[in-house]
Amino acid sequence: MQFVDSNDILVLEREGPVRLITNGSLEQNPILNVSTTAEGERGLLGIAVTNTSHIGNGNTVNEPVVFLFYTEKLSEGGDLRNRVYRYDWNGQNLENRSLMLDLSAFPGPNHNGGKLLIGPDGYLYVIIGNLGHREIFSHPPYRDDLYDTGVLLRINATNSAAAIRNPLSFDDKERYDTFVKGHPEGPPLDDRFTDGENPIDRWYAYGIRNSFGIDFDPLTGIIWETENGPSEYDELNIVRPGFDSGWRGGELNSENQTERLFVNGSEYEDPVFSWKKTIGITDIEFLHTSNLGKDYENNIIVGDYNNGNLYYFQVNEDRKGVNTVGSVADNQEKLSAVTFGEGFEHITDLETGADGHLYILAYGSNNGNGTIYRIGPS
Repeated sequence: MQFVDSNDILVLEREGPVRLITNGSLEQNPILNVSTTAEGERGLLGIAVTNTSHIGNGNTVNEPVVFLFYTEKLSEGGDLRNRVYRYDWNGQNLENRSLMLDLSAFPGPNHNGGKLLIGPDGYLYVIIGNLGHREIFSHPPYRDDLYDTGVLLRINATNSAAAIRNPLSFDDKERYDTFVKGHPEGPPLDDRFTDGENPIDRWYAYGIRNSFGIDFDPLTGIIWETENGPSEYDELNIVRPGFDSGWRGGELNSENQTERLFVNGSEYEDPVFSWKKTIGITDIEFLHTSNLGKDYENNIIVGDYNNGNLYYFQVNEDRKGVNTVGSVADNQEKLSAVTFGEGFEHITDLETGADGHLYILAYGSNNGNGTIYRIGPS
């Protein structure tokens, strides 16, 4: 879900409808239905909103621009792609669709990621998971986007083809060829270095298994990310430029990096906090207001899918970690110490509203329907 203004919320349904809530009332009919498939973790997955000037009806207007991430069905029984589209919002409808990113959806159907966020730098950040295969750098069919999996991408929100300087690179063609030869399942990609284009020029971070949550620290502008583990260790990470989260078909850590792919400008970091037993971690939200009390302002709320719990973390003084007893919730006492709320069934999204309240989107509540909860001061 995303607020497009102080009164209107756009909410996604994974099967394809985009719904509008105005002044707390859900419009009867969707404002848009996209052609998608909800198999596995595919579907209509991500939304971001920014205000920008653009041409509308021949005039320059300042209206919200909306980005959607969804698995697009190109033909019945045919190819699937994970795509990001840009739309203009005219106050009632999404119009003037334009393609921003075209990514593979195979093999899947899981680990599509799909979280979108507009950064304080004005760029669009997009997470795509490893698409369900063990090695994040290989998957059929072999296309130009062969290596755009398990990564956080950063692109220009106005023109995705416009060059921006990201922190990761292969600095020369010889080094890139060496990398490709080490992964013989891929095709020859010599043309990826033509015209000065770097094969990973959209990467901001990599080694990400799958993620349903990113947000920016409002005081530092640094990204924090949630990441799903396989059967153990869901993670809360700080994502600095060039972050390597360590996923290579098996989790790595700072003492075990023998299989790590080294990319120029990258740096592996251990999680800030993790859950030994997976919780199905989803979104992360920095509360940007003091409406819930000064203790919560600019601190973190995290949601999960498995338990319907909210977790609260106070960021430490240097904004490089959190104030907890230990860095792993490996027993009930440590889990209870960070648990903030319970009973929301399957949390999929968290947002701070214009009113300063915390909004929680939960699936499976209300007799199987989705529900938005609002938490304010008592």
